[in-house]
Amino acid sequence: MGIIYKLKPEVKEFILEQKKTKQSLSCRNMGILVKERFEIKLSKSSINAIFKTAGLSMPVGRRLRKRRQRIIFPQMPALEFKAESPTEKAAPEPLKEAPLVETVAEFSLDRHSEAEGRRISTLIRSFASLRMTENGISQQSLVQPETSIKLRASGLIFLQAAECLIGARQHIFSALKKHLSFKEDALEDLLYLSIEGPSEEKSLYLNELQQVKEIGADLLVLLQMRLLPMRGLKVSLADGTSFYLDGQLRTVWPTSNTPLSFSTTICNIESYINKYFRKNLPFNLFMAPDNEVLPLEFLNFLLSFEVNEKRIQQISLLGDNLEEIKVIPIMPAPRRFFIFGLWPWQYVQSRKVKKIGEFKPYEFKELNQLIYLADLELELSQTLAKQQLTLRGVALKTNPAEKVRLVILSNFFQQGVSSDELAGIYLRHWPNLGEAFEDSRRKIEFFNYSSGSRPFISSECIELLPKKESKFFDLLDFYLRYLNLFARESFFPAEYQKIEFPTMKSRFYCLPASIRQEKSSTFLKFVPLQDPVAAAALQYACRRVNEQEVTLPDGSQLYLRL
Repeated sequence: MGIIYKLKPEVKEFILEQKKTKQSLSCRNMGILVKERFEIKLSKSSINAIFKTAGLSMPVGRRLRKRRQRIIFPQMPALEFKAESPTEKAAPEPLKEAPLVETVAEFSLDRHSEAEGRRISTLIRSFASLRMTENGISQQSLVQPETSIKLRASGLIFLQAAECLIGARQHIFSALKKHLSFKEDALEDLLYLSIEGPSEEKSLYLNELQQVKEIGADLLVLLQMRLLPMRGLKVSLADGTSFYLDGQLRTVWPTSNTPLSFSTTICNIESYINKYFRKNLPFNLFMAPDNEVLPLEFLNFLLSFEVNEKRIQQISLLGDNLEEIKVIPIMPAPRRFFIFGLWPWQYVQSRKVKKIGEFKPYEFKELNQLIYLADLELELSQTLAKQQLTLRGVALKTNPAEKVRLVILSNFFQQGVSSDELAGIYLRHWPNLGEAFEDSRRKIEFFNYSSGSRPFISSECIELLPKKESKFFDLLDFYLRYLNLFARESFFPAEYQKIEFPTMKSRFYCLPASIRQEKSSTFLKFVPLQDPVAAAALQYACRRVNEQEVTLPDGSQLYLRL
């Protein structure tokens, strides 16, 4: 190993700054940069030792190679990752494929004859009620708690999940109420593209929409903010230090350059801030940073909940291009709480298990899964900061015979929270365990190897919003297509991001499912698919929705299953 202590401080600072700016830099490439800058030669082992000390080592495991050929969708297994060439940056998909009238008609669920009658399945408001028409007779049905009914076109829930995260619907409806006479739920029928066939009522709605000549500048400004992707958060502490969080709260980062795939909406970010810093619910982070030793940034994150000198003073919302969108001051609180996951291979040299109890079964009802939990006490240490922190939590297994799958740690036990309750809080937000980690790692590697190529949902799409003098009809057309783009980007595998709306409709949005409500949760279970590629993609999409903690308009949390 190289002799690190002979290095000048400016050399170490240069190495750490370069690594933080571009985490994919290897020891070999860093050695080249150091030689060019300081005219000294460093061994790979010396550079790697500096990385390890600062907690900046790359995750253990085989790195994906770049592949320049683009795989076309039908031949590609749904969950296989294929990296694109860095030069092939995805341009925003045109949103004006067809006017809304044609889109609504094209989305007709069925074409029954007059003898068979007509059936309309519509997702409205809380997704807990449905309107059905049998043989021309309208009926209203409400899903009762702990009962299950079957719905057709339940795949539209992906569009509603997107809308819940965007949070723009109420503003559109409020603006329309000033001009239109028909009911909000009828407009929502149009919004979800689920009106069946031609009808006098539908024509009335469309004709009235056509009469609204101008959208309004205030609404356009509001929508621009609602639709703008949020790349992440900069958290500033009282002692002048800071750390970064990605938009989906996967983990803590040393720089603002978080993966684009982890972006979210300003509505979702504001809901996190409201829960974790105003209501003081426990901050639910997916995992500690995937380093070999405990990074300083993550230690600062933990201490910001424990030490007054490290308290959080403000949070800056970072946009698609890492620009500062909004600064939110955080009021002091007597105590705040965190929960995070730690994988068995993480921080082996920085952790010490002080005690572990006996594993006992725990039923995770939200996903109908039996897991096994044991009480745990663990000490984390950071060498550079000379800090130690003892945390309690639970060790988790999916069956009694396997090794520990995950450790869930928290400072929440002092409030009398049980092990089962702690595991439930974490798993309701992050129910997918190892599969979610593998998905995160694929996206991080793709981001590193593709030089930060753009996703489809970017700030450039906002430029396609209709102008003030456009008809309201054009705004709804834009919004429908934006929901489809958002659902594809946020929920479905990468290879589905260029699949057009008709294919998404036939493969997913028209799928049947059963729906059930129980307490504060709404469960939707899709009918299994015969096509293994489509089934894998649907499973992937259900898991991504479950991780987003989608809250429906009736206040219940949405869970999707196959």
